[in-house]
Amino acid sequence: MLYEDKLIRVGLPDTPATKGHVIVSMRSSFEGMSEDDFAHALSSATFTSSTLFENVGAHGSNIIVAGNRIDVVARSEKDGISLRWDPTNVPQSEMDAVCE
Repeated sequence: MLYEDKLIRVGLPDTPATKGHVIVSMRSSFEGMSEDDFAHALSSATFTSSTLFENVGAHGSNIIVAGNRIDVVARSEKDGISLRWDPTNVPQSEMDAVCE
């Protein structure tokens, strides 16, 4: 455990994706969580990301929210991880309908 408080725990995963992969786990589910508590979790993930730049020499990071946890994945230029997707072209009329 790297850090914990009444809302979150910050630790290392059993199987890290990269050097510096850190997990911010919520003590409760995101569903029904107050905006302030969710903001605290995201702020903690952002702070964790910043420390990875300083402590492991990360060039970037990905912050991934899933379930009741936030994965902060330290990135380097040649880490071999690809989170690439091929975007599609959606007609403007369909995008406008989403906004209505």
